[in-house]
Amino acid sequence: MTQKDPEYQYSAPDLTPPQVYPSDFVIKEFHFHTYWFLHDKKTQDKAEELFYKIQKSRFGKPLRLNYEPVGPHPIGSFETWVPIEYFAEAYSFFLLNRGELSVLLHPLTREEQRDHTERAVWLGKPIPLKVDVLPVLSDTEPRQYPELGLGYSKNEYTVLIYLFLILIYIYFFY
Repeated sequence: MTQKDPEYQYSAPDLTPPQVYPSDFVIKEFHFHTYWFLHDKKTQDKAEELFYKIQKSRFGKPLRLNYEPVGPHPIGSFETWVPIEYFAEAYSFFLLNRGELSVLLHPLTREEQRDHTERAVWLGKPIPLKVDVLPVLSDTEPRQYPELGLGYSKNEYTVLIYLFLILIYIYFFY
């Protein structure tokens, strides 16, 4: 069929740009999931102690202690949200303080199954997760605690202004 045929129909390609999310390019928020065995007083006590230490820290926000399986997590656990700004501090804390507890570290992106598997890192023994309960791809950005202005909620203009002020300071005072 050619353009001269009366039955020829041209349909223009869809040039609508796809929705772009910052997490598709740069990871700015993470979860550290700490695990303990249910009905094991020793590991549960250690997990609770770690949880309360994190509550007093500035590097992240621990969520509730889960005394039963939740989502893909088949044993006792708690999650700690960490923005990129405090990643090194949080990672160091878990390396130095987790003891025998297993900790899953994963990024927060729109691809939750990949985040909990191929993008994940384990500190300690890995725990088999039920990742089939997680969505493959989410339509929303994984922002948590936007009121803190960290991670995906950080205002990039603030960063640029801060860098600009540093350059001015260096220029005039060095």
